[in-house]
Amino acid sequence: MDFLLRVKQLSAGVLKDPGTRFMRDLAMLGLGQVGGKILIFLTFAYLARVLDPVGYGEVEFVIALTGLFVIICDLGLGPVGVRNWSGRSDELARMVPMIRLILSIAAVPIMIFVASVATDSNTALGLAILFSISIPIMALNQNWIQQAIERIDRVASGEFLRAAVFAALTILLVGGTDDLFLIGAAEIVSVIVFVCFFLFMQRRVGVPVRIGGSRGASLALTREALPLGASNLIWGITYYVPPIIVTAFAGLFEAALFAASLRLVVSVQSFSYIYHFNLFAALSRRFRQDPAAMAGLAQASFRVLSWALIGPALLVAAVAGDVTALIFGEPFRVAGPYLAVLIAALPIQFLAGHARWGLVAAGKNDAVFWAGLAGAVVSGIGLPVLTWWIGAMGAAIGVVLAALTIWIVADAQARRLSLDLPFLTRAGGPIAAGVAAAALTLVLPDWPWIIRAMLGMVLYCTLGGIFDRRILPDLRHLAYAKSDVV
Repeated sequence: MDFLLRVKQLSAGVLKDPGTRFMRDLAMLGLGQVGGKILIFLTFAYLARVLDPVGYGEVEFVIALTGLFVIICDLGLGPVGVRNWSGRSDELARMVPMIRLILSIAAVPIMIFVASVATDSNTALGLAILFSISIPIMALNQNWIQQAIERIDRVASGEFLRAAVFAALTILLVGGTDDLFLIGAAEIVSVIVFVCFFLFMQRRVGVPVRIGGSRGASLALTREALPLGASNLIWGITYYVPPIIVTAFAGLFEAALFAASLRLVVSVQSFSYIYHFNLFAALSRRFRQDPAAMAGLAQASFRVLSWALIGPALLVAAVAGDVTALIFGEPFRVAGPYLAVLIAALPIQFLAGHARWGLVAAGKNDAVFWAGLAGAVVSGIGLPVLTWWIGAMGAAIGVVLAALTIWIVADAQARRLSLDLPFLTRAGGPIAAGVAAAALTLVLPDWPWIIRAMLGMVLYCTLGGIFDRRILPDLRHLAYAKSDVV
């Protein structure tokens, strides 16, 4: 009862206290992201049922290809713009979209060429051409300005709006494989709405909507963003390249099964960026005041996320086939083993973010780049070899190995720079409790899977409450993370 009373008191404080900006901003972002991801889940569950498996594989292949090139053109300019916002708002608001637009115009023909090489499907190539139109439009996205001025509610609203438009148009227009190209039209319209929303918000805060900038200043901004952009690209390679490789080595059918599992992971994983995007300003502020204060905040966040993610990930792995069948239909039950492996990348991505974003907050973008480069080497060598050897399962293993490599190297860089940022060794409690919970679900094979998963979660939460008494203090520390951020 004492534990429940403490939870109740903390929750009331978080909701009422004006100092808990981090939690309120994160809640707003979570609502936008979770709501948007639910819509996307429903959309792709619908597509998995109305398209044949090869058609679904073509869609996933093109979306992965588009996502990769969007990351290339983004170049990490958003976080750099946020960091340099004070006193340079008009200049940055002009230069960021200009640089992205130049990159995107160059990227379109390259994307089309890659699509033509990776598959001999004319339908996939035509869909890739259609989706490539959205890349230059996306270059004009100015959501980073809203982060710079601490209007996280607008970031969340824009994300949800884009997902809602895409979901509505896709479900309304696509009734079968013959309507495949209408998915591309839905993507273009959703991106236009998304970009226009943030341009409108930019005008509301008094920042002119213009594109331009001096050559020298633009090159300086590009050089500053390049290490972070390269790191983001490598994370993109980790999640967007595998479906392309599986398509090239194993065909569109196996790519469909693999991509469905990866989609579940990536959809939740995208919240990692939003979470650390929201925490980044507080980390930067604390580092300027005292690096130990930044480390303390990162450690509190790490403990909370460890308990929030590791156990659920292990439980999903234990019932992975049931999860894929529930979301994408019974034919996708065979994708369960892929999800059981890929789900490990989810807590790795979230927890590794403390090292990566901590290094960025400390101004060590080059260290983030080297961590990403190490992951790229593992991904570039391991993914093709493993996929050629054991098919899509090899790609799943490669994704996890690349993500873990990035974390290991980022942690080593943080230690070299005397930044006391947390690593996996501090997550022993959640790992042990998660293994026990997953084992419980496996020893009750005749019970409905959802009941087994719920019992496992009850055990996991019970073990957490008994053996780790720092969860609530760390949650309170995290809740007040923005109390000193203007």
